[in-house]
Amino acid sequence: MSCFLTGLGLGGIVGLLFAPKSGTATREDLLTAADSAMANGLETLDAQRQRLAGAVDAGVSAYRAAMGDRD
Repeated sequence: MSCFLTGLGLGGIVGLLFAPKSGTATREDLLTAADSAMANGLETLDAQRQRLAGAVDAGVSAYRAAMGDRD
């Protein structure tokens, strides 16, 4: 798996070096892609936080029900 990821990274670098676009256009494309990836990552992180909070709340409720609502 590490060989695959290394090859993927090296291929990406070589592809950028031999890209038919100018450096400015390539940098703009990279920034746009990075911004998009960051936004998608933050959305995914927020969704996972909400799922985790729901699971914790359900666990606390189940624990309290099993313990007879003793605090």
